[in-house]
Amino acid sequence: MEIIKGASSVFSKLIGKQEIVAGTRYRPISFLIFADDAGTKLVYNTFTNMFSRINEEETGVLKGSIPVDIDRDRKLIENWFLISQDNDDYDLCEQTRALIKFVTSAGKPKYDSYTILTTTDCNARCFYCYQFGRDNSRAHMSTQTAADVAEFIIRNSDPKQPTHITWFGGEPLYNDKVIDIICNRLTERGMRFSSSMISNGYLLSQDVVDKAINKWNLKSVQIPLDGTEVVYNKVKAYIYRDDPNPYKRVISNIKTALDGGLKVVARVNVDNHNLDDIFSLAKELASHFASYKKFHIYCHVLYENAGAKLIQRNDLERMKLAEDLIKFEEYCNSLGIFSSRSVPDYFRTVACAADNPHAVCIGPDGRLGLCSHVMATDTFGSIYTDEEDIALLDSWRKYINCKDLCNGCPFVPVCLRVERCSEKGSAPCDESYKKQKMHHFVAAMLRDNKTEN
Repeated sequence: MEIIKGASSVFSKLIGKQEIVAGTRYRPISFLIFADDAGTKLVYNTFTNMFSRINEEETGVLKGSIPVDIDRDRKLIENWFLISQDNDDYDLCEQTRALIKFVTSAGKPKYDSYTILTTTDCNARCFYCYQFGRDNSRAHMSTQTAADVAEFIIRNSDPKQPTHITWFGGEPLYNDKVIDIICNRLTERGMRFSSSMISNGYLLSQDVVDKAINKWNLKSVQIPLDGTEVVYNKVKAYIYRDDPNPYKRVISNIKTALDGGLKVVARVNVDNHNLDDIFSLAKELASHFASYKKFHIYCHVLYENAGAKLIQRNDLERMKLAEDLIKFEEYCNSLGIFSSRSVPDYFRTVACAADNPHAVCIGPDGRLGLCSHVMATDTFGSIYTDEEDIALLDSWRKYINCKDLCNGCPFVPVCLRVERCSEKGSAPCDESYKKQKMHHFVAAMLRDNKTEN
């Protein structure tokens, strides 16, 4: 076995090598993903994050066609590719996850990541938006609340450690004066912070880009692009009736952001309404931005169980979408604009920001929540009080027990489902999901194998 990337640093530090016990009967751990790169056999262990090249004999051992020999296979045992037949893979993973989460959380500040909703209003009217039609869909943060938010961040962060802020909405630039206030206050108080933004890009003018880089410490912006000109303008349905082509303006603003040095990630929200158009979109975006190293594209299927317009798909429809998205990702990769990933090099302890004990969302009125998608209904406290709804906090950190369904699945260490989440928690873990997941891992393995050669 030739190790390309070692186990994650936290796994190596807390768990380390597996002790070989004489007389133990060993078998392959179920958390292995295999790939073949022009005859070179590759294996990635999702439990330890170790990525290796293996020979034919080792491949046979890990796939169960060749019996384990302790003397010959010591390296595979020590590195957790083989484990005792008495082990329960699912329990082993969850016990390790709990230990790593406990140890790595010790000594950290209360929060080091903030998602701030400057407003829940927006200048677009996307049909799938989860904010649309809610009671708080037109809430703006006041200048006083912005000043109070800055003080809350200062109180709850470690000034010596980097803090990250994500500007969110609605459309965060619809109320950018509060971003000015928060960032100015943090800078005056010597806080170390960087920021990113999720924006439709319509208001991302040259003046805003300059301010964002110099005052907001903005590093990246995610911009949804749901299709070429006609499809995009129809889906976004901007409120500006005097602008016949918002798409053209957003494309121009993306160039402005890239020229300023910002990273721009284009997110393509996909469903049947734009599936036939996204390949043309990718070709068009590549013609504009393929030369920019900081421009990338990725796609995401519209959730079935969230948003203003619920979508119901059957198994065949999900599989068809998964296959189409894989083709789309491969096409974007051939154009040099796909957001390529390396194999993960960390042990996953949280599903997203919602179950991260050191992350918090702040609404326009100063209320605190864990998930930016449900701030209208799920808040546990406020920047103005130390009182917290502990039951609500705990409910966002309760995971679905998938042991009966998922024991034996190679994705268990990298797949966490928060029970309260209406999007991922209740989304079906079916063959289409696994197909996409496997495609992403194998593509990353092939890429990393070439990089490390």
